[in-house]
Amino acid sequence: MPAILKGYFDRVWVNGVAFHLRAEGRIEPGLPRIKKLWVVCTYGAPWWLIKLMLRDPVRAVIHTGIRGLCTRHVKTRFLSLYGIESKSSADTARFLAKVERDFRQF
Repeated sequence: MPAILKGYFDRVWVNGVAFHLRAEGRIEPGLPRIKKLWVVCTYGAPWWLIKLMLRDPVRAVIHTGIRGLCTRHVKTRFLSLYGIESKSSADTARFLAKVERDFRQF
């Protein structure tokens, strides 16, 4: 995971705000009113490296960590554009159009 993203999680999603660590060691969600979680992510690496070799760490943190701090039935949407450095302007425009279209429906 990029250091800047990890720093964001470490500083913003903290005990007492995003979750509450109880004395018995149980974690209680602190953001129960969040019903939808939307993530748009771009990667410099190709999809096969992120998914197959690295096991998609950003998606894992979102789905197993951050998502659990929201309401039980939070709806999530995770859109990714892989290998962005090698994408054409048309590829990027198609991805942005998909993000916009999906966001309206979400």
